[in-house]
Amino acid sequence: MNFRNIIAFLALSFAISGAAFFFARKLELEDMFSLVLLIFLTIVQLWGPGIAAIIVQKKLKKGSLKELGYRSGRLNVKWLIGSALAPIIVLLGTLGVVYIAGNLLGFDSFGRVDLTAGAAYTSQIFEGWNAHAYIFENLQQSLNEVFNLLLIFADSGKWGAFLQLFLILTLVGATFLVPFMMGEELGFRGLLLKETQSLGFLGSGLVSGTAWGVWSIMPFMMIGYWDLPIMLTAIGSCIALSFVLSFLSLKSGSLFATAAFRGIVALYGALLGFFVVSGEAHINGLGGLAGSIFFLFVTYLILLNAKEFVAKFPSLSYLPEPEE
Repeated sequence: MNFRNIIAFLALSFAISGAAFFFARKLELEDMFSLVLLIFLTIVQLWGPGIAAIIVQKKLKKGSLKELGYRSGRLNVKWLIGSALAPIIVLLGTLGVVYIAGNLLGFDSFGRVDLTAGAAYTSQIFEGWNAHAYIFENLQQSLNEVFNLLLIFADSGKWGAFLQLFLILTLVGATFLVPFMMGEELGFRGLLLKETQSLGFLGSGLVSGTAWGVWSIMPFMMIGYWDLPIMLTAIGSCIALSFVLSFLSLKSGSLFATAAFRGIVALYGALLGFFVVSGEAHINGLGGLAGSIFFLFVTYLILLNAKEFVAKFPSLSYLPEPEE
């Protein structure tokens, strides 16, 4: 573990993302140029860790980005596909946590699972869909040909809306959002994971997850938003998810797997409204306490059933054939 590399990476990550966020807030959207500049600064903010990782890897370590998992060749296809399908399990697992904590144990902040609910949420979905139809018109026409077969089996408008939203969010998360997620993955699951690998599976995940969590709430701190429960929940969510992402990235052999996984998970939170009523978003959401509990449960299963992976973790590499 090279402290120089770690400190340089963290300093650059916070400096680049912080500066981009600062200047983005100063912009006044008056014309197309200011809009393009805002989009550019937002991308720079998201890619702060990625840019920092590239600088440290190339300038300080004199290494290749492939060593950090930024690669697309010789991948473990089984784990790559599994990473794209895993968000479905995350959605179901989070619903399970909400059901146990809310329905069975009576914790009001978790809300409760109600499979008959969602009528109002469905109408909101359709209203939003129709309001933005001019944007999605061509996409709708293409997708409707696929949905026509699925909707034959839909017994209500709710399930029809759910199926459409589910497929759209999956496609967008696994494609469009991947480049935006890759900056964080290259930084925290790439360089920082490799620099902290000697700490072991749990130690590396704890360090990288904490750094990731603090980086993710930095914009809120910069605007003076100090809601401690929400901020601690956000950091805890990053820590809990880091263990799972470390496992998926090294098993698949590429950061593209975790970028797709995170892109889908980030959008699947919108699906909870079909089944969860009341509660607080930072408690019952996929990125909230309920999601964190499920990710920690998955981490426990990894420790229990992937003992060889955990034992070899300090020496695993992205460059050879991915682990089977």
